[in-house]
Amino acid sequence: MIYIIIIINNFEVFLENYENKYVKTEVLKDLNFKIDDKSIVAITGASGSGKTTLLNIMCGLDVPTSGSIIYDGVDITKLSKRKLAKFRLNNCGFVFQDFCLVSTLSVRENVKIAALGKDKKVDEKWYEEVIELLGLNDRVDYFPHQLSGGEKQRVAIARAIMTKPKVIFADEPTGNLDSENTIRIMNYLERYARENE
Repeated sequence: MIYIIIIINNFEVFLENYENKYVKTEVLKDLNFKIDDKSIVAITGASGSGKTTLLNIMCGLDVPTSGSIIYDGVDITKLSKRKLAKFRLNNCGFVFQDFCLVSTLSVRENVKIAALGKDKKVDEKWYEEVIELLGLNDRVDYFPHQLSGGEKQRVAIARAIMTKPKVIFADEPTGNLDSENTIRIMNYLERYARENE
């Protein structure tokens, strides 16, 4: 399994400990690293080794038992829930394993929803580019239940890049894609990391 984090600004992780709230098992311990600007990082490991937990801690969806996550000099583990939500909205794009598409919204609406939350408006030119890039032109009026797994994956990726985030957290972003789409999307994500400020 591969997890991709595309970094546009600096990230530092200093985790002393993370314990699952249900079972006293140390999932992550004594983990320290820094990710430089415009990097692409893949986190690999066996199932159950803590990859998704680490990804969720790095983007503030989970909180470490102890330690820090420093993003551009700001320790996001010290932010209030409201400020952390604002941080994520302004800086992060997410591609979740289970897509997290809103079932009552069309593809068009699912892709635009993050941009509306961030800026209260949508860059229509960018939207058209993203839809074209991900080959979703003929699916924009479909609802999630009408899509294949690969199509849902592409909608999730489109939504993640719609706000032009500084960091993309992607949990198995190509797990449901065929080899042609996998290569195309990974090439695009690499280009995105290199070219965007």
